[in-house]
Amino acid sequence: MNQAGGQSIRPQKEVPPMRLKALTALLLVGFAPATHAGQATATVNTVNINEVWGGFFIQLNIPLTQSYESACPQANWAFVPLTDPFYASLLATALAARASGEIVTVSTNGCVATSVAPVPKITSIDYGVRMGS
Repeated sequence: MNQAGGQSIRPQKEVPPMRLKALTALLLVGFAPATHAGQATATVNTVNINEVWGGFFIQLNIPLTQSYESACPQANWAFVPLTDPFYASLLATALAARASGEIVTVSTNGCVATSVAPVPKITSIDYGVRMGS
C-alpha cells in the first residue's frame, strides 16, 4: 500500500465491461424521452365492437382532423385490444358514457396495429369532468 499524507491509497477496482454496459443502458433508459401520449375530451360518438378486430374502437365527438396521436394514421379513433387487462372496464365505461351523453377524456399512448390501420391505444377513460381540475 502506498501512503500519502498518512492515509493509505488503494487502487480502484475496474468495473467489468458487461456491468458498465448494463449501468450505461440503465442510465440511458432513465433519461429517455417519454412515449408520446395523447388525450381528447368530448362526448362519445361511437363505440364499435367487432370480433374480427379483436377489440373495440371509440370515436369521440371531436373534429375528424383532431388526433390523439399524430403518428397513427387513424388518429381520430382509439382502440382497446381484447388482450388489455382492463378491456371490460374500459368497454363498460365507454358504453356508459355513450348511453348517458356524459363527457369523457380518453387518454392514449402509442399506436396499436388493427386490421383497419394502426390506431391510438387507449390507456384510460375518465368519465365526467373532474372537480378542481
